Amino acid sequence: VLPDALARAFHAAAAGRPGPAVLALPEDVLREKSDRPDSFMAVADGPAPDPAAMVRLETMLRSAERPILMIGGSVWPDSARADLAGFAKTNGLPVCCSFRRQDILDNLDPRYVGYLGLNADPKLFRRVSESDLLIVVGARLDEPTTRGYTLFDEGEGGPKIVHVHPDRAVIGRVFPAELGIEAAIPAFLKAAVAMKPADASRWHRHLEEARTDFTASLQPAAVTADGFADLGAIVRWLEQRLPDDAVITLDAGNFTAWPQRYLTYRRPGRLLAPINGAMGYGMPSAVAASLMRPSSVVVGFIGDGGMLMNGMELATAIQYGATPIIVVVNNDMYGTIRLHQEKSYPARPIATDLRNPDFTAMAQSFGAFARKVFSTEDFPAAFETALASGRAAVIEVITNPDILTPTFTIAGLQAKARA
Repeated sequence: VLPDALARAFHAAAAGRPGPAVLALPEDVLREKSDRPDSFMAVADGPAPDPAAMVRLETMLRSAERPILMIGGSVWPDSARADLAGFAKTNGLPVCCSFRRQDILDNLDPRYVGYLGLNADPKLFRRVSESDLLIVVGARLDEPTTRGYTLFDEGEGGPKIVHVHPDRAVIGRVFPAELGIEAAIPAFLKAAVAMKPADASRWHRHLEEARTDFTASLQPAAVTADGFADLGAIVRWLEQRLPDDAVITLDAGNFTAWPQRYLTYRRPGRLLAPINGAMGYGMPSAVAASLMRPSSVVVGFIGDGGMLMNGMELATAIQYGATPIIVVVNNDMYGTIRLHQEKSYPARPIATDLRNPDFTAMAQSFGAFARKVFSTEDFPAAFETALASGRAAVIEVITNPDILTPTFTIAGLQAKARA
């Protein structure tokens, strides 16, 4: 029975919208041995789109003036990515992505116009809300992607939404879809590239302006150092320094606003980050990425709170020869929680300050390279030395605790509350 149950569990995890499957076993079963061969249950490629729906999509695209293609989800084989690039190019479509899905389409593609999520460019949110046709492929219209479910006017002012997803239950769940297409992402895109191209001249300027806005949004505002490192400047230095195949992993926290917004992501896949915002992901994902791609540079961004959760996975990196470079962004607090406290209860924080250990000494105790950085100017030398060390490395970056995000400071929030 157990081999069949395991086969069903793997099938459930991989079919449709991929996700976890739980198999509960009695303890006595775990002690038994079986000589029965493993079972295998093939996972189908997923449904192909209804041909009539593709005809309707073609008609809707031909009548559009300001279309935008939004991409997301987790099932993106290289063939689907190639078809996506071809579909966007042939039809001149601006392409944005949902929260933390920036690496689906090479960000250097002239049709890529940014991501929707935390610290995204406000101009892109406005552009999407003012589009007349939004083609959503693989993404869920979730809270960060839709700015807290406020992005679309549910009256007459919002765009017509075409929602393509392998799980029928996701289509139209939050925002009504003018056209819902239940289909696997690869199957849909294969049908989409076979469509007769639309006349993209009507929205060519729309695409150019969106791309120009995206390029401009990559430059963070300069901040006064005040004896601390400027995370925005460090991220932009990394943008110029990192090779094209570098892998970036993110934990959860306000600090991710900088690498999410000011790094560009290319192919093959370069971004690993929790969509559900769970802390503790950054370190183990960086170790795993380094083990899977030992020839690639792997940089993991982790807050001091996340480092306290899973920093011990440095032992795994050292034991198995993984060589990620972990950037610990240390502001001595749970920054995201502090942000919400200052917004709702200004100047009344509780249980967000951290009494941190010396992360540099902690990393050295595992056998990793470690360096503490107090200024922006010291980061490049620390990074190059870490890279040359050939070991797992930790660079602890001391940042200004007043700066919660690229747009919010504690002082600013408190001053606004007093006004």
